[in-house]
Amino acid sequence: MKWDMLLPLLITTGVGLVGWFVVHLLSSRRDQANKRRELRVQHLLEAYQNLMNAACYQKLEGQEEVLRLVTKASADIQLFGNEKQIQMACQCTRDYAAGNASITELLENLRSDLRKELNLPVTQEKLQWLRAARRKQVQNGNNSLERDKNT
Repeated sequence: MKWDMLLPLLITTGVGLVGWFVVHLLSSRRDQANKRRELRVQHLLEAYQNLMNAACYQKLEGQEEVLRLVTKASADIQLFGNEKQIQMACQCTRDYAAGNASITELLENLRSDLRKELNLPVTQEKLQWLRAARRKQVQNGNNSLERDKNT
């Protein structure tokens, strides 16, 4: 057997197999990290939207709907949020149970984190939203929307 021909072939094959294994391992890790990131962004975006809906439509929707939105958002944040977001969500949950919740700081933190994850530019603009409320029109009995004067 000619080792001078076989040895380079074995070394080349070994290096190729090790290279394939390393590339496969790195690709798997990258794919898992990307999937985890996509899932995190998806759930935090949904939590952000639920909290915004709860804040904007709290006077239109029943308390049960607002509670459902806040509960789902809190659960998503506690599962997918960073440490600060989890603490803020827990505090908002306790405050909501006590009847004096403010979610603005949590929403701003979520917005900032999501913008960073999505490679969007940072904004220093404060959150603003319209709050809608139903009012009864006595003359014809129809419900209509009006702007909440407290926002």
